[in-house]
Parts: sequence; C-alpha cells; structure tokens
Amino acid sequence: MRQFDFEKNKYKFSAKNKQKDLDSKALSKEIMFYIKQLKLFKISLKDLVSKSPNDFERDLILNIAYSIVEDHNLTKKIIIKKVLPCKIIQKSSELKFSFIEKWQQYIIAYVLLLYTERYSNLLNYLNIVLSKVEKFSLIKENYKDKLYKGIVLSNLKNNAVILTSKGEFVRINNNGENKIGEELTGKEKIGFRHYRKVVTISILAIVIIITTAFSVYNERTSSIIIQGTSQLKIETNIFNKIVYSYSPTEKGDILLKNLQLKNKPLEDSLVYILKDMQVNNMIPTNKKVEIIITGKEIKSNQFTKAIQYMDKIMSDDNYENNFKISINNSGYEKKMNNK
Repeated sequence: MRQFDFEKNKYKFSAKNKQKDLDSKALSKEIMFYIKQLKLFKISLKDLVSKSPNDFERDLILNIAYSIVEDHNLTKKIIIKKVLPCKIIQKSSELKFSFIEKWQQYIIAYVLLLYTERYSNLLNYLNIVLSKVEKFSLIKENYKDKLYKGIVLSNLKNNAVILTSKGEFVRINNNGENKIGEELTGKEKIGFRHYRKVVTISILAIVIIITTAFSVYNERTSSIIIQGTSQLKIETNIFNKIVYSYSPTEKGDILLKNLQLKNKPLEDSLVYILKDMQVNNMIPTNKKVEIIITGKEIKSNQFTKAIQYMDKIMSDDNYENNFKISINNSGYEKKMNNK
C-alpha cells in the first residue's frame, strides 16, 4: 500500500539563466538556521558536497522531496524522528531501495527547504519548474572548465560551499572575500570525490595483486620427507621457501618448532635440520638419512650448502657422528657420504 502519491517527472531544475533579486542578509540568516537544522539530521555540508548526483538523479530526488512534503503526516514524522523512512519511500515511489538509501541526505536537504516558509529566499533562488514547461528544452553544458554560480553557504580561506540554482551543493575555489548569503561564481575545487573511481580501481587492483601473490607464495610445489629416527616433513613454494613443516613424533615436532623454518630458504633449512638431528641423536643406527622429494623437482643448487656441510664432516676424521645422506629428487637419486 502506498504511503504517498509519487510523480516521478513532475518537477525539474531548470538550467536556464534567471535574474533574481537577492537579499544577502535574509539569506545569511536562513543559511545559518538551515545548517543547524541539517546538523540535527547528522548531515553536514561536507556530506552533501562529497556526493554529487547527476541532473537526472537530482530531478528525481527533487520529486521525492516534493512528494514527501505533500504528505503532512510523513513530513511531521521525519522532522520529529530526524530519520528518513527509506523503506516507506521505496514502496511508495517504487524506486530502488539502493537509490533512496544512497541519496537520503540530499532528499532530507531538499525536504527541509520545501516543507516550511522559513527558507523562502533560499527556495526562491532554486530554479525549479514544472517539467512540462521545459519538456523540449535542452541546454548543453561544457563541463571542461565549468563555472558554478550559487549562494555561499560556507566560506573558508581558499574555498566556499555554494548552493546553485540547480540544487547542487558544490565546493568552489575562492579567495575568502565573499560573505555567507552572497552569490559567488567559481570553478569546482578538485577533491577526493573526483578521483574516487580511480582510487577504488587502484585499491581493487592492489588487493587482487596482493591476494594473487599471497596465493602463489603459499602454494606448495614440493614436499620433502627427511627420514631419521623421527620423520620430518617440510613443504616449499615456487621460491624454494618453507611454507609448511610437520613431524608425527614429539621429538621431531620439538625440533621443527625450535628451528622456526617458515619462510626460510630451503638450502639453509636443510643444514639447520641436519645439524639439529646430530645434536639431538636423531641419526638412525644404520647411519643413513633419507631425503625424499615429491612434486616439483628441486634444483641442485638448493643442496649446495648441505653438500658443503657434509664435506666438512668428511674432512674431520675424529667426527663420531658419521652418516650418509641419500636424496631422491622426484625420481633422481643422489648420495652424499662421509667416511
């Protein structure tokens, strides 16, 4: 059931120039009260400037606002509760809920101007006409170096927020000399809103790159079983970094936890493991340690440091912990023996 009657195309903002007599003092008072009333709805000029509906959207918002103020009960409810009932408006207007929700601050801003005569000067500045009057009117605007003209709502040192006759809230460049309530013309100040799409796309691209890189980095390409008195299992990624380690035995689990191998290079990790296996008496009685690699074959240069370590053991005739290493590298076997 409809809450109010909604005419989608009844009113529109006219782009035609219209000469108006301005009472800047009266406008200044109205603007001060208007900004205070917006704050009661938790709306700031910054909020209105940060989102800029196009001409079609702005006309649609205007007609929503007019339909609301024509329903006195609904208007009263909004003014008292300080909240726009988006669901009720969506059902009555049959517009998308996402549209109502997105532009609810603009809708409230227009409703506040329309529902009372308190803002008669501000409302008179807006160039609102019946759509049928300008049904065939088409004014093309050159958006390159476009100049905006409107009533100053807020004035800072280098910029000002204006309300144009087309119902736009725009921040323009300004030298700070104009007062609130006066008419001002200038170019729009470039802010984050103008780069939002570029920034959003860039952030999305970065997220995709990081996610892909993370996925690639953590993808396990080779699995390595080191068989001593305890079985040790480590897995490496495409960069030959350790991404996973595990041992089914308590002693092996303690060894791996103490070494903290995650993200360390495979060539260094093999040496750390062999040293700790000797220190913790994890060399089998047959003096043979088997290293079995499945998955992607590991390049021989990853065993260089392990070979150098074994050569050091071999050069020490008094070294009691003599043992052999057998490496099966995805089907290719290599043995490293000492005396």
